[in-house]
Amino acid sequence: MIELITIKKCLRGNQAAFKKAYNDSLPYVLSIVRRYIYDEGSRPDAVQEIYIQLFNNLDKYDPKRGEVKSFVRTVAVNKCITLLRKKSTKPLLQSLSVVEENNLADDSEQAILSLKKEDILKLLGGMPDGYRVIFMLFSIDGYSHKEIAEKLKITSETSRSQYFRAKKWLVKTFNKSSSIKSYGTI
Repeated sequence: MIELITIKKCLRGNQAAFKKAYNDSLPYVLSIVRRYIYDEGSRPDAVQEIYIQLFNNLDKYDPKRGEVKSFVRTVAVNKCITLLRKKSTKPLLQSLSVVEENNLADDSEQAILSLKKEDILKLLGGMPDGYRVIFMLFSIDGYSHKEIAEKLKITSETSRSQYFRAKKWLVKTFNKSSSIKSYGTI
């Protein structure tokens, strides 16, 4: 990850430091972009826009407020969400009534948790954008429902509801693919 000394050099306009910062953080930024942007053709543009925003805002990084990794994550996630909003002709999320958390089979949920990273990424690739964004923000990036609500300009109840629906979608999709595999179709 980017070191504090590299940030200071970037702020002084050192081109080698910008290149070092880019190379040091690129694997992390790419992992975030892959989780949020499933259209492979859009990923290079997303990475470019993230670095433009990141480098333009390096002066706002305060080491007393957190690690560089958190700063990079915030910029990358926010930019990915912005790009998803621009891409979609309809709202990324629509306000929904609160859904009670029930009917999730514990066995199915445990089976999903035991999947390999590649299998989970394949499942998430087919998930609707709104569900996937909430799922990623909450499960992977560790934001609270309150923080997600502020970020996406929705209520925390809608965030919780969308998260529940995302989990339910994963279980349903996993069960469907498991039953197809068990019958020898795949």
